[in-house]
Amino acid sequence: MVDSLLNSSFVPSLQFLPTTALADTLFGVATGVAELPLSSIRPVVRPNPASDRITLEHEDAIQEVYFVDAAGKQVLRSNGGASPMQVDVSSFPPGVYHALVITRAGQRASTSFIVAGGSR
Repeated sequence: MVDSLLNSSFVPSLQFLPTTALADTLFGVATGVAELPLSSIRPVVRPNPASDRITLEHEDAIQEVYFVDAAGKQVLRSNGGASPMQVDVSSFPPGVYHALVITRAGQRASTSFIVAGGSR
């Protein structure tokens, strides 16, 4: 039986049949990803360096904030609210962090701050 499988001659073929099934289908190609515009106003973090809490201020109302460590790992996401806003950073290991602020106007702004080994 194996010999008959190995010695058989198989000729692949491909046939196209006319169809109208796709006549009304439109295919689109994504050419990019929209980015939020940058705010010309940089957020302010106090105190810097910090150990327990920071105060994050921005001229516009803050919608949300992402906190990222120096390795690029997100360590906290916080819904915004009034500016200034208080954020507990006592659980952050010592190091450099970045705060990415998304404003209610849909703009993004970022700043860096240091968390020092403080009272734990």
